[in-house]
Amino acid sequence: MVSATKGVGTWLGDRLKGPGGLYNLGNAVGLVSGIAASAQAARHRAGVSHVVAATWDYVAGSPAAAAVTVATVFFFWSGEEYRRAWRPRQASDRNRNRRGDLLSSLGAVLLGLGLALLGNPLLAATSGFMHAAGKLGSAIGLESRLRLFGWSMPASDIFRLSVVLSRIPAILLTLGAIASDFETLAPSAALERSVLPWATMICLCIWAGADLMLARGSRSTANSA
Repeated sequence: MVSATKGVGTWLGDRLKGPGGLYNLGNAVGLVSGIAASAQAARHRAGVSHVVAATWDYVAGSPAAAAVTVATVFFFWSGEEYRRAWRPRQASDRNRNRRGDLLSSLGAVLLGLGLALLGNPLLAATSGFMHAAGKLGSAIGLESRLRLFGWSMPASDIFRLSVVLSRIPAILLTLGAIASDFETLAPSAALERSVLPWATMICLCIWAGADLMLARGSRSTANSA
């Protein structure tokens, strides 16, 4: 029993290493918290069928939900590619890293489409298409230098930076949702509503940390090449 527990711990520890591990940790927290919030909301309507129906609606109950779910699959896949690309004490695998970037860009396009269908144009443009552009640029691997606000920077740095910046509107909107819940926290229902924004904020911070780790790792690799 002890050896099995230790084996599971070792396996989990390996899965959470590097930027890929962080990305997939955030993906898992986001997916589980979203499904849990939907199930919790349906629980008040009595009956397991309502919980199942609410879960299905969250995952694939509409074109927007289906787009976001497929995007999540791509994000998990890209996270695994990053995890395998960035092994401790080893040079990163550029091919796997670029596959991770490409898969993440495809996921971001689908996420942007889902957010647009849900009526969130700001998040569709930033968390979706701006994120996708940054990841696609990283996947292409341009070696030239570009000018940004009067500064000359490697194209790879600009693409990685755009991914980090794409998180900011989502973070600000989530902070607004948390603040709004604090203002109406008297009923117990408000407490339930506040769980999802907090989980979203945790995910965004984890993803941003992975973005920065990937950017630093990519720069170190480029400098040592």
